[in-house]
Amino acid sequence: MNKKTSRQENAVKTSSSSLRVVLKSVVRAVKHNWPLKLLALVLSILLWAGLIMQDPALKRERVFPEAQVSIIGMETIKNYGYVVMTDLTTQPLNVRLKVDVPQMEYNNVTAANYNPRIELGRIREAGEMQIKITANSSSNYGDVVEITPDSVDIYVEEYISRFRVPIAYTLSNRYPEGFYCDKLTVSPGSITVSGPRSLVERVRRAYVDFDCSIIPAAEGHYITSIPFELLDEKEEKIDDSLIIITSESIRLDSLTFEFEMYPSLTLPLGDIGLVKGEPAEGYEVKGINIYPNTIVAAAPQVYLDEDSLLMLFLEKQIDLSGLTESTHQIIRVQKPPELKNITPESVNVTIEIGPKIISRVFESVTITASDIPANMVCALSQKKADVTLTGPQLSISKLKASALKLNCSLLGLEEGIHTVPIEGFCQGLEDVDYSLSFNPTVVEISLTRK
Repeated sequence: MNKKTSRQENAVKTSSSSLRVVLKSVVRAVKHNWPLKLLALVLSILLWAGLIMQDPALKRERVFPEAQVSIIGMETIKNYGYVVMTDLTTQPLNVRLKVDVPQMEYNNVTAANYNPRIELGRIREAGEMQIKITANSSSNYGDVVEITPDSVDIYVEEYISRFRVPIAYTLSNRYPEGFYCDKLTVSPGSITVSGPRSLVERVRRAYVDFDCSIIPAAEGHYITSIPFELLDEKEEKIDDSLIIITSESIRLDSLTFEFEMYPSLTLPLGDIGLVKGEPAEGYEVKGINIYPNTIVAAAPQVYLDEDSLLMLFLEKQIDLSGLTESTHQIIRVQKPPELKNITPESVNVTIEIGPKIISRVFESVTITASDIPANMVCALSQKKADVTLTGPQLSISKLKASALKLNCSLLGLEEGIHTVPIEGFCQGLEDVDYSLSFNPTVVEISLTRK
């Protein structure tokens, strides 16, 4: 028993002695040229890391929380007769993009390398639908693992065109004072509108409000462009952000106004040379009324001077020969070629014709008394008076003095001397307007009892 125990103790001692020998050998080996050995260790680690980085089979997960999504095929879809009504462009569309990236590109890759996108060019129908968001996987940048959200809801309408939509415009405010606008033209004469059916079918016309006050107060040729708006049948403005407006395949956002400006002058229009001939015998012109009695003429400044007054005349004279009543005619104003415009182009002329009024004096016409009170006699201070008769020439030119009847009425008078007015009338002129005047106008009459 003692011998066995002694052998075990010797074995343990021998093993411990061997371990110490090995450890001492390792320590000596490490201490020998240790800087070179440390360098070799570092180089081997770097070499290992480089090999790991270049191995495409080794990938790491990376997440882009706000990867911007591009929209592709917005115009292509129109070639197939459709248009996306959902607004995908006002604000950027972002998604969460999870990818497995090769380690060698981990720090260089961006979300753009995977091109997250919505492809609209494949749409072939109208209505509400979901469109997948896709992205590219590649050997260089790795695989796309997840896109959140992976689709968007859109609404699609038919894309149509309407041709020869008319142009309309109004002129607001006045042209510069003292100027005339000539040859105002608008181009194009019509437009083509293309877009969603729900909007295009509402379009009735393109409209421009042309503010004339913006025109320079100077003679010249002008071209200006003014934005227009689209109106529906209720004259309400249509949102044209989704509508393409063209003319002969050229996109438009305004209409072109072309015009010329000329100075203008207000000229009086008199009645000199307006009439010819004379009314029938016994008739005369009572008055001539021209409306309007002024004309506004426009021309290049070199022609617009006082001599222009001589260029303006009426198209024809009004013949009064043999007329017995008033006449009304519309006469055109002739425009010399040097003038660009005359306003108005015609005038209303009214010529009043009436009987010629004359006066005739009848001397010593007999005065009579009437309505003498009963049982009284009268005595006139004078029995004759001169009478002036005024009336139409045709009615009184051949009248005899015997047709004049002068009278003094004594109705209601009492005995005494009275001043009584002379009254009178003319036989045969019952339907004619005339007037009588007397000299003297009164007579003294004495009333006495019989």
